[in-house]
Amino acid sequence: LGEGILKLEPKTELGRAVVSKLVQNVALHRPKMDTVQLGQLRLPAWKLRHAATTLDLSKWLLRDVGAAGMADAAMHTCRRLTTIVMSECQVGNAGAVGIAAGALQGSFIKKLDLSSNEIGAEGIGAIAAAMAHDNCRLESLIVDRNRIDADGLAPLSRALAVKGCKMRELVLGTQLGGNPLGDLGVQHLAAALKQNDTMHTLCLDSARVTDRGAAALGVALALNTSLHTLSLGSNSIGDEGTTNLCVGLMEQAKQGSEGLRILKLQLNDLTDDVTEVISDLLHASPLLEMVEVWGNDGISQAGQQVLFNPHGFRGRVKV
Repeated sequence: LGEGILKLEPKTELGRAVVSKLVQNVALHRPKMDTVQLGQLRLPAWKLRHAATTLDLSKWLLRDVGAAGMADAAMHTCRRLTTIVMSECQVGNAGAVGIAAGALQGSFIKKLDLSSNEIGAEGIGAIAAAMAHDNCRLESLIVDRNRIDADGLAPLSRALAVKGCKMRELVLGTQLGGNPLGDLGVQHLAAALKQNDTMHTLCLDSARVTDRGAAALGVALALNTSLHTLSLGSNSIGDEGTTNLCVGLMEQAKQGSEGLRILKLQLNDLTDDVTEVISDLLHASPLLEMVEVWGNDGISQAGQQVLFNPHGFRGRVKV
């Protein structure tokens, strides 16, 4: 379609390998061709040229074949690539499987953002399998707003528990939305945290977590010293689960080692009855920099005063 555009009609049946080879050819050998069009997708070819370290295709309608093909092509053309962002690209399980095979094994990818897609247990399982390879360097995985449930968390948790795992940040939920992990999924993650010594940030917002899941995390945190940020906002955690979390963190503090710095419990089901326990935690854990409990309607002004006094925790509590 003109000298500068390679266009593939929407009805064209192409596999991942074909898409990958076509895009590689454009990026490496067709300097005058500046656009690759896959159906409604128009991708600037310069994104796959030169010494790019980040490939950001957010909101491009890649779907499965496009996502897998682009990831594979990028690995053969961008030798310094460390970050792939494919948020809101309608990527499903097949696309995640292709990305895992084409971009994670034997590459230098450290950050993969697949937020707001349609990835379920099969897709996240493929990513977990790629993480098990010694040459996988993935440190940050962002997969909030997908379809990952407890079945998908099982293989991912096993991968996190393997000695030598490089993962430092795992985002399964944010204030924008999460995944239907449930307590069983969180229990899988808690078991992994007992073994993992690299994870710094774990975000489980909007993940359908209740007191049972929070209790499992409390037990794990008593043994884990690497996690610095734990986000559990927009769940159904009440006083019992919060108490178990605090007990685990106080046990961690007794060991005098590194531990949690930020705990987010906003928009849950906390009441005044748990504020004394949170106050005790802040007193026992000087390394704990911030506890967020805003949006819990059960915490009154009197409960807030318990958190603020008498130890002067105002700068360490957000209500």
